Amino acid sequence: MTDDTTVTLRIQGAAAQACIGALAARLESLGRTAAVAGNRLTFQSLAAPCDEDRDLDIELSPHDPPDFAAEKILDMLEERGLIALGLNQITGEDEARLRDRLRRLGYIE
Repeated sequence: MTDDTTVTLRIQGAAAQACIGALAARLESLGRTAAVAGNRLTFQSLAAPCDEDRDLDIELSPHDPPDFAAEKILDMLEERGLIALGLNQITGEDEARLRDRLRRLGYIE
């Protein structure tokens, strides 16, 4: 799996293998293709990453449980524009409720 959207993470730390497993599963659930080899996780980003984001070395905090460490890495990847977590997406139902409330408050007609 190598093309212009490939990103490789080298993850080090006491719980690296458990974190890599959790991270790979989360990336797959987000529609990203992920592959694990040792302490490396390779995945396809949304767009071609800049050179400094192609290969990332990540040192896990010894105080973070593996699942929490994986979520922290996902947050970092989203900040760099490599993935989209979709946490800020509003549903049609939410939008309708919001419009209704704004209408009742007199902000829109």
